[in-house]
Amino acid sequence: MKVFEIILIIIILATSILIGSPISYNCLPINIVVSFIGIIFFIYLGFIKKEKILNNKLDIAILILSISPVIPIIFNTYVSLEDSIISILKYISCFIIYLLTKHIIKGNKKSKNLIINIIILSLVILSIIGIDNMSTRIFSDMLESIGLPYVVNLENRMFSSLGYANSFAIILGISIILIIDQIVHRKGKKYELIYSGILFLNLACLLLTSSRTVLILLFVAIITYLLIDKNKKKTIYTIYPLIYTGILSLIYGIMWNSGQIVWITTAICFVIAVFMQYLLDKLYKRIERISKKSYIIIISSLIIMAVIAVIVGIKLTVPLTLFLPDTSSNDVKYKIQNIEPNTEYSLKFDIIAKSTTQNINNYKIIIEEENKYYDKVAEHEIEFNNFEGIKEIKFTSTEETVELALYFKSEYKIAQLGLTVKSLKINENEHPLKYLYLPVNLVDKLKDININDKSVWERGTYYLDSLKIIKDNIFTGIGGNGWKYTYVNVSSYNYSSTEVHSYLLQVFLENGIIALMALLTVIIILIIWFVKDRKNNLSIVVAIFLLLIHSFVDFDMSFLYIMMLAFIILGMISSSHEEIKINKITNITISVILILIFTLTGVVGIGKILKVKDNSQFEIMELVNNH
Repeated sequence: MKVFEIILIIIILATSILIGSPISYNCLPINIVVSFIGIIFFIYLGFIKKEKILNNKLDIAILILSISPVIPIIFNTYVSLEDSIISILKYISCFIIYLLTKHIIKGNKKSKNLIINIIILSLVILSIIGIDNMSTRIFSDMLESIGLPYVVNLENRMFSSLGYANSFAIILGISIILIIDQIVHRKGKKYELIYSGILFLNLACLLLTSSRTVLILLFVAIITYLLIDKNKKKTIYTIYPLIYTGILSLIYGIMWNSGQIVWITTAICFVIAVFMQYLLDKLYKRIERISKKSYIIIISSLIIMAVIAVIVGIKLTVPLTLFLPDTSSNDVKYKIQNIEPNTEYSLKFDIIAKSTTQNINNYKIIIEEENKYYDKVAEHEIEFNNFEGIKEIKFTSTEETVELALYFKSEYKIAQLGLTVKSLKINENEHPLKYLYLPVNLVDKLKDININDKSVWERGTYYLDSLKIIKDNIFTGIGGNGWKYTYVNVSSYNYSSTEVHSYLLQVFLENGIIALMALLTVIIILIIWFVKDRKNNLSIVVAIFLLLIHSFVDFDMSFLYIMMLAFIILGMISSSHEEIKINKITNITISVILILIFTLTGVVGIGKILKVKDNSQFEIMELVNNH
């Protein structure tokens, strides 16, 4: 088993680099390698060790879910043969990883902890890539050279190798839950101190993703984790590290600099987090003696102080400084929400602009009016060069305008010496562009939470439109990536989205009702097991539900890496349950069938690579059923 354990570790780390992005599916070789590893493993397990392959109801439900992508091909209802084959390869790979994880850690606590730590390590790698992607771009350029897709960061949010901030945020949330559990159960061990440094790193990157949904879900997950296991030690060793690493993360976000200094700041904050955990270890016995009443008062006081700090922090602003000589970007974008239609607006910019040019206007401020679909409906701009004082843009918003996109541009990097926006007034009301103590992206997103937010109502539109496609193919589905090719035929308006933004609906749309029932069965089994034994596997159960809940409103499972994480966690949970009795003949039959499936998927994967340049081998087929 040791060899397979090492193989599993390599696969996790390799997939965290070649992440299997829906933008560019770059990890087909991993799928093929995993298929052939599955053949070897199940020959070893079923014929040499003579162990049962499937042990419980969860195994069967996940097997049905994993082979369901074959259904659209069998019934010839797929839209894209190429994408349907990729979907099969992805699911079969994840099923192999699920069984591999389950049998490796079955009754082996050390292997379980090792795999958890490898998952945490993979998030350290992705966090470093995320920081680099927004600053020095040393690793990012190297990764692009080996096939990682380049994604333009228009929103200035951290998204690492995934190219999508929300999905990066949710796996950071999973890592944070796992780290907290490691800190709780490894008190007094030297390497426990490192977890605090990693906790800071993950929290800092999570804040830089500006993902408000994940922050809310993570908060609920941590509270759930603490309430289920009412252990004073666990509470202390959860809350205190979160407090000081959370403060460090906020400071880090405020001090964020896109230059080389970012790495120095990261290292310093990491060391401080480790040192704070060291102090906590030393003071633990004294903290433990604090009465429950005093403890509640202290925690409540800290929460109140944090709320006051946020309220005060929103009021404290500083000038926004852009386009210094060493700045890599010459295009900065801000969003201004809650703009009223058919209304007169005056935007006054108090600025100091410096440039080496004399006769050419090097700087621009552009205001784009946008409707609820983010379409530009009007544009206003001013140009200037060396200037100090007030620049004003006046306009009357259109009847469609709901928000403004504010762009600061520098035409020539070589000429820029800095643009400082001391303040912005919208109809004489101050509108902060930079806070003294808080990350502006995150504050603006939290302030603008409402049902009229496009990211909220547009998802509802996707879901309703997906049901139009599903109703014609309830039983068989339309194959992998079916939404991408068919949504334009049912879209309620002219939007662009290659993902349905819901794993539940994606499974139903692509693979039919059998796949949906299998997925729902997985969730029901997890809930039943959790209710029967709440404290067993608590952290990983909380982690999987955190991921599943978020994936139901986003497209996290479109990334191979994230799907593999989900199946690995499910494998960990399944390893402690054995419900089904299978005789030797049945077990051998199951082994043979699985080996044949893995052989077939491996061969098909090789064929896909050999024909990858010949796009004519895979035609996108129009269905008769009004797709």
